[in-house]
Amino acid sequence: ADDSATGTMAPGSGWCTIESDPGVFSDLLQAIGCNGVMCEEIWSLEDQASIDRLRPVYGLVFLFKYKIGEKPVDRSCVAPHVYFANQVINNACGTQALINILLNVTDQVDVGPQLKQFLEFTQGLDPETRGESIGSFDAIRECHNSFARHQTFSFEDQAATADDDVFHFIGYVPKDGMVYELDGLQKGPIEVGAYQNDWIEVANRAIQQRIATYTQGEIRFNLLALCENPLPRLMREYAELQAAAVDESTLMQLQCRIEELQEKRRKWSVENDRRRHNYIPFVYNLIKILAEKGKLGELREQGMVKTRADKEKKAAKKAADN
Repeated sequence: ADDSATGTMAPGSGWCTIESDPGVFSDLLQAIGCNGVMCEEIWSLEDQASIDRLRPVYGLVFLFKYKIGEKPVDRSCVAPHVYFANQVINNACGTQALINILLNVTDQVDVGPQLKQFLEFTQGLDPETRGESIGSFDAIRECHNSFARHQTFSFEDQAATADDDVFHFIGYVPKDGMVYELDGLQKGPIEVGAYQNDWIEVANRAIQQRIATYTQGEIRFNLLALCENPLPRLMREYAELQAAAVDESTLMQLQCRIEELQEKRRKWSVENDRRRHNYIPFVYNLIKILAEKGKLGELREQGMVKTRADKEKKAAKKAADN
């Protein structure tokens, strides 16, 4: 499971937490060496039009609040044809869920030379050793940790308590007519259900069942689709249609779709640059200027009032849930 603060580094693990964001995960895919794939956020699996626009969808990455103290029930199955690695490293479950999916769809996705070599090396290993191998895979760890937040202080590892917000990533992938849940905290893959035409419907039922176990006010869930990056294909289609001298309206529609995707990637790139930027010098100088102008004490008091209010609100919500 991952800590609540995105981007912070766990001293004992060497892996930072990462944000469940399509731009972050798409950047990871590219950095690892995958070609022709990206991640898109899904707001509802029942919105068929939105899902159809993303197809082909190779897998789903689901983020939810991890219930601390609740011992997971082993629901795993024996499925040697399904690649599965246990999570043995703190804060790695987002990247691990992505890798577990990717290494089950190598017949559909170009995962790149690094993951191909990793698959060859770990194919004959047990799930726990595979998880340890992910932890020692420098190339993947470096890509993952490129999103680490800059910190002025390093804190000792502390076990999460029931008051902490801890989140966990799992994956869903179709394989040989069966949908599998890939949860690194389980002993192995979990059979979700068989499918004939649309595997996403089967995965949706499992996700909705998990969401139903939480209180009505809990909305902190996130779902990402690992899907085709359509931009290269659309650009090829545009060039072919332009050479064939098709009508202008068809070209305009295709061009609008291409520009929409290019703009999305541009925004993701800007957001990721901001995530990686070291703001500490700026913050230090801002605090220094505020102190010199005598405004720091007032702002500090306002912050303390807001912190107390947030704690009281959180305690009231917890009491209402119980």
